[in-house]
Amino acid sequence: MSSASPPRLLDIAIQSVLQDEASAIDALEWLPVDLFRPLFTAAFQGGHRETVKAMVFSWPFTYLRLGVLMEDCESLYDMLKAAVDGLEMLLALKDRPKRCKLKQLDLRLNSGTEIWNTWLATQSDGSLTSSEEPAATQPSTQTPKEGRSRSEEKHQLLPPVRVLIDLCFQEEVMDEFLTLLSEIIKQGKALPPLYCRKVEYLILEGVFLHGRLHQLLKCLQTPLKYLTINDCMLVDSDLTCLSSCPSTSRLKSLDLSGVFGKNIHYAFLSGLLGRLSATLTNLALDSCGIKDSELMALQPALGHCTQLKSLALCGNPLSINVLLALLHHTVPRCQFAFLELPVPPHCYVGPQDILHEGTLEQVMQDLSLTLPLSRPHAIRFLSSHSRNGSDVIIIDIKP
Repeated sequence: MSSASPPRLLDIAIQSVLQDEASAIDALEWLPVDLFRPLFTAAFQGGHRETVKAMVFSWPFTYLRLGVLMEDCESLYDMLKAAVDGLEMLLALKDRPKRCKLKQLDLRLNSGTEIWNTWLATQSDGSLTSSEEPAATQPSTQTPKEGRSRSEEKHQLLPPVRVLIDLCFQEEVMDEFLTLLSEIIKQGKALPPLYCRKVEYLILEGVFLHGRLHQLLKCLQTPLKYLTINDCMLVDSDLTCLSSCPSTSRLKSLDLSGVFGKNIHYAFLSGLLGRLSATLTNLALDSCGIKDSELMALQPALGHCTQLKSLALCGNPLSINVLLALLHHTVPRCQFAFLELPVPPHCYVGPQDILHEGTLEQVMQDLSLTLPLSRPHAIRFLSSHSRNGSDVIIIDIKP
């Protein structure tokens, strides 16, 4: 009779441990670090709440990539709560457990290969072996500063645990982690620092955000890379915050499509674009009610965004002369690869605004002639019927 393969034996051992959660928790004190990840994966996906909580509390690596496990979890809210409970237990201690080295809890669904490589690196790092002691307990040739006890040194060297998360607010859909966060806040409990790279606000009625954008942005610990606010009414205080808040100072992608307000002043956008001139690569301002005079005012700031690769302006009532001036000013300065421009109003005729194909063809030809011959490009029309929105002229520009 052939013996079971090592991976099969590992699966059998893990399932045997998880049949008794008390035994699984007791085993964490002596469990080899190589078994932590497969045991945690099985516990998280199998709904073993107490084991998950205890493993977060005892995690022997600096990094726990939890987001990758969330898609296949049937009881996601319960498992997230277990992980957060374990984190709360950890943060409540003055000194961490001897074995725990957790510094980052990653709840992002798509953290990418870079983060996955980080996980692999932590496993191969000699400082994370099963025999390792916390850095403060290793022999040291340095003399402790006068008046500071060894336990105080150990406590001071322990960094806070960061929670990495992408936030997405959607109509009638709030993901499990946001639900959990709201419950923790209602209970008056302290939250660990949240580090976001992306915030998406995709609700048709932005009542929640109206006048409260500063409350959301000031909670973020690091500058955002991606910010999406769609179909939402903002007021002047929101716009001031958006153009001056530290968390919006390094955006790579900004989507404000459908953002509108009474007597909105687009001057704030010039200031924001000025702050982002060295980082912004994608900008979407679809259906924002931008008129000719307002786009002309934005034109200098857009020209300074030298990293800008895509620009979307669909659904705005912009004339052909202003669009030509925009291309003439920005194409030599920016790195455009993709443009979405509105069809000028004069292309529509009659009370039913029927598109005149001949006029549209002339517009597309005029736009094409504005682009430099040194950069090959393709220009095409996409109707509102095929894209569930406004008619759009799309320009693809090759490097």
